[in-house]
Amino acid sequence: MKQKRDPFRGAMMMYRPAGATYAFIATPGKGCQPVALRCRAPELLMLNPDLNLPPATVHMRAFGEESKHLFFALVESGELEHLRPRQFELLVAAVLYQAGWEPYVTPSTRDGGRDVIAVRVTNSGPVILVAEAKKTALVGPGAIQRLESVRRRDGAMRALVVTTGTFSEQAKAEVRDHWRRTVGLVDGRKLVRWARGMATLAKKRIAAEGVPEFCGTEAFPM
Repeated sequence: MKQKRDPFRGAMMMYRPAGATYAFIATPGKGCQPVALRCRAPELLMLNPDLNLPPATVHMRAFGEESKHLFFALVESGELEHLRPRQFELLVAAVLYQAGWEPYVTPSTRDGGRDVIAVRVTNSGPVILVAEAKKTALVGPGAIQRLESVRRRDGAMRALVVTTGTFSEQAKAEVRDHWRRTVGLVDGRKLVRWARGMATLAKKRIAAEGVPEFCGTEAFPM
């Protein structure tokens, strides 16, 4: 049986007394400290106790089958324009999950400047990524600058701007000249190609290993 991925294994430990609104976070080299559970995703606080999480932030699994259905609908149709903004945010979370990340979705409003916070394990430890889903025809440099500011505030290693449309030449230049090591850009066409590539790899894994169809491929790191 395939074991559930644990993005926090070996990084930190968390103990939550029964019924408590706080937890003790034990960090190697830093000892143990109490942290208020001010959101529905306290495991993210294990990585950064000062992370400013909206209270309604939840793991993608909280949306049940919706994210999975959105992912495979994109693979089948290649269409994005019919999606509502919230559906597009869930789709971005689903694509990140298939890419080997553990995605958490922030609320529709007052999201702290990012729609998805994702975590994955590397050889050097857990990595945080913040993503913004823009359902718009053209994304300018302002969106890049704002998300880069959020990335630094959150202590994330990577930031990702995903759109159903395209990026202006100014936005591309902003990343190329200033943020190419920290900010990634994914337009609508690239998102479709990315999702279809993951789905193809997932089918091969099903045939070879018998793993679930929607379980994360870890083949498209960013």
